[in-house]
Amino acid sequence: MLQPRSPITQRKLVWDSNHVQGEHFALVSS
Repeated sequence: MLQPRSPITQRKLVWDSNHVQGEHFALVSS
């Protein structure tokens, strides 16, 4: 099971959210 308080998990969640936002921005701006 993933531990929500794990720094690695937190970092991955932040990276994933940033990546999704970047993809969305690229689609909108294209």
